[in-house]
Amino acid sequence: PSFLIFAYKGQAKETFEDKLIRRVGRGNTSFIKRSGTHGIVSKIIYIFLKNGKPTHIAKFSRFRRYQKHIAVEEKILASANNLKIEELDIDGRKIFIEPFIKGRICQTLSLTDNTQAIQWLVNYKKSHRGKTIDSKNILNQVNKMSVLLDKLPDLSNSTIKTAKIRISKFAEELIKQKISWTSEHGDFVKTNIIINNENKVFVLDWEFYEHQGVPLWDLMMFFIHNARVGPTPDSFANNFTGNGQYSSILKNMWR
Repeated sequence: PSFLIFAYKGQAKETFEDKLIRRVGRGNTSFIKRSGTHGIVSKIIYIFLKNGKPTHIAKFSRFRRYQKHIAVEEKILASANNLKIEELDIDGRKIFIEPFIKGRICQTLSLTDNTQAIQWLVNYKKSHRGKTIDSKNILNQVNKMSVLLDKLPDLSNSTIKTAKIRISKFAEELIKQKISWTSEHGDFVKTNIIINNENKVFVLDWEFYEHQGVPLWDLMMFFIHNARVGPTPDSFANNFTGNGQYSSILKNMWR
């Protein structure tokens, strides 16, 4: 911003933020404050700085009554990434202190980054398998998609018919493969994926986690989100038909 606000509190009573800085800042008084926007699971985040560089993060729920949600999320975050996360209490608020993860956001047009992200996801899914999804459940999902297709505007009858046939064939293959329920991140997109200088992958923001989730949800969300890259409204379709910036990566990833 092109302006600076300065306030002098004098002998005012110690505020919550004062206590947070004193107990969590580790001698650092510089920080960046961020506020989340995800409804009841919204979080307040303090990124503490030393000599202008981030060192650690303090995170807590915006709403006290929903603190249990962030507690669950932090536990999953620590487990999935092998991180040590501290917890303390300030005025009845649960504060979680995370190490700041140095690295780059997964780059859309980098085959290496895409490969590393998907390999992490595959390994995670393999280690978090549940029961086999029965055929009835799969067919129920197909029926729901068929109903949604009929409601989509601007699609010709032939396009809808073709889509339904392909979905049915895909469902038949899933039933043959006897796929299992798996844990689901729920928001597996590039902005939640950090790759450090040692090429280790860290996956953040687990607020939409499902213990028993759809095994292909995270994979398809990743590809669909990345396929939006491009200069025109047609870029998404072009990326999936072989004529877009992301097409070559999609082709390599599906091999």
